[in-house]
Amino acid sequence: MADLSQIYDIGLLIPDTTDFDTLNPEVQEEIQLMSAVWPSFPMIGTRAVNGYAMCYIRIRMKPTKSQLEALFDTYNLDWAVVGIRSAFKINQVVTGQDVEGNDIIKMDYDTVLALPRDPSILEYLNDIQDYDPVTKEPIYDVDGNAVMRRPTFDDDIYLSVYSFTDPIKL
Repeated sequence: MADLSQIYDIGLLIPDTTDFDTLNPEVQEEIQLMSAVWPSFPMIGTRAVNGYAMCYIRIRMKPTKSQLEALFDTYNLDWAVVGIRSAFKINQVVTGQDVEGNDIIKMDYDTVLALPRDPSILEYLNDIQDYDPVTKEPIYDVDGNAVMRRPTFDDDIYLSVYSFTDPIKL
């Protein structure tokens, strides 16, 4: 069985014309050494902006941002790392104590690099349906069509990653 503590999801911004099957053979070999799995591209719930799209890959190692950037620089890939998180909940976190004074422990993800709460990341997200701030009900126009708008950090935003993996909350 695989060591779940060594499986990480990496968020990338890459050119939206990237074809993984036609990458330089040396790049493909490096990627295979990491046992990379390429999910949907572009990432579910996102869109391309200025020729770049968000993508998540799953690899079998715990990388740092600088390690990945060095790899990309070696092969002149115009890719940027925007997030690194363990694929599974591997960290024990004390959330309180029970009535007997014992620690209550839950499992959580190991976030190496959190997705930035930066307005530039919002550009890559699809529009969302608007809602009434008081009633929290969806808003529709006179023709019954959903009123859409750009998301903000005031919204609850979740990015889907993989089946059986919790989405990432921005």
